[in-house]
Amino acid sequence: MTIQTISATDFTELLLTQPNLQVLDIRSQFEFDNMRLSYPTTHVEMHNVMANDTNINKDADLYILCKMGPRAHTIAQYLASNGFNKLIVIDGGIMGCKESSAPVVEQDPPANPQEIMLAVQSSFQKFMTREDID
Repeated sequence: MTIQTISATDFTELLLTQPNLQVLDIRSQFEFDNMRLSYPTTHVEMHNVMANDTNINKDADLYILCKMGPRAHTIAQYLASNGFNKLIVIDGGIMGCKESSAPVVEQDPPANPQEIMLAVQSSFQKFMTREDID
């Protein structure tokens, strides 16, 4: 199974032209509340992503979004090992999407970068300590 990547710029172009992309945002609730795509997404915090989630279509392309890309790769590997075949990681994550002029909704004022980093670390740690992860 090959996990594909797409640049945030190319993904932004897709967002603007295709209304039915399946996007899974795996960031923490804190991160999601701070900034999110203004596009229909499925938001499931990284540590709660389950391969049998009925909100995720295994047979359709699944674009996976995190802050920059590394957590999305981790989730893609997890889903690939559980039967998903059409996984596409958004390289650069939500930050790259914002830089590429993707439609985003941001909290005003934005969250403190240190608080966001703590949310990122907590999200990853919760995922890695799950019992179903090898």
